[in-house]
Amino acid sequence: MRVNNDDIIRWSAYPKETQPEGSDENYSVIIDAEHDWNNNTLLKDWTAYQGNAPVYVYENDAIPMTQDQRVNIVRQTAYQPFVQANATLPGRPNPGVSQVEAYTFYVKVYKGTELIKEINWDPYVTVVQP
Repeated sequence: MRVNNDDIIRWSAYPKETQPEGSDENYSVIIDAEHDWNNNTLLKDWTAYQGNAPVYVYENDAIPMTQDQRVNIVRQTAYQPFVQANATLPGRPNPGVSQVEAYTFYVKVYKGTELIKEINWDPYVTVVQP
């Protein structure tokens, strides 16, 4: 993706499957930490947010949908956590030399209240200022 100076960039993580068949426990995924390599400067002000916002949901669960029958919806607060960073594209310290930076996210996967896996990508984000 191409960004401009002072653009805000956001990342979120969501489970592929929210509730396994036959289980009453849900999966949830959250970005737990960020690591930048070599004291990078192109992405700054890393911040974690709860991401609470009003969303529409079904009034009841497991409602059969029949021909032309509307399903009742209501507005509730939902949490969709995300992390964000600010793109800071400084003047080049060495004109004509591109800057390359790398960042890693650490992601925790829970089933119910149990931490079942911790994942990281090395690097997850690579930033290039040509």
